[in-house]
Amino acid sequence: FYDKSKWFISNIDIKKDLIFHEKEMFYQELWKRYFESITIKNRLNPKLQANFMPKRYWKYLVEMK
Repeated sequence: FYDKSKWFISNIDIKKDLIFHEKEMFYQELWKRYFESITIKNRLNPKLQANFMPKRYWKYLVEMK
């Protein structure tokens, strides 16, 4: 419910309160498998990856979990 006249601030534990739909979990798993299948283990270079996507954002990436 959205009320334009009132607002409040609350603490939310996202990891605890966030529930994914089963289709979302399916696509996350699909993406992880794709990412693993295209990865060349001998050429893995986290430093280069960090140049394209800073490490502070890695916690939001499905393939880095």
